[in-house]
Amino acid sequence: MTNKNISEDCLYLNVWSPVGSGVDGPLKPVMVWIHGGGLLVGSPSEYSYHGDLLSARGDVVVVSVSYRLNIFGFLYSGDSRAPGNVGLLDQNLGLKWVNDNIHYFGGDPNK
Repeated sequence: MTNKNISEDCLYLNVWSPVGSGVDGPLKPVMVWIHGGGLLVGSPSEYSYHGDLLSARGDVVVVSVSYRLNIFGFLYSGDSRAPGNVGLLDQNLGLKWVNDNIHYFGGDPNK
């Protein structure tokens, strides 16, 4: 079975907010999910990682962050051409985005 939700576009995130949450209501706690896979494989778009049920039942805003994997995110050449660990920089940028923007989705950046 082929997963049609997989893409080479790896720099995105998913946000699930409970019904009724928004900027005008009380802000909800936020849970950020960064998928595993040994920095080699995986995607936050896999159905088992969807945060819709957790968001609805837990009354939290759920965010899953993607990042570059394998040689695209962790190639190291010993010089500035491939400095290595850019996948970790992607994760860091995702966390910064959440902190700066999650209130638009009803999330409290401090919780």
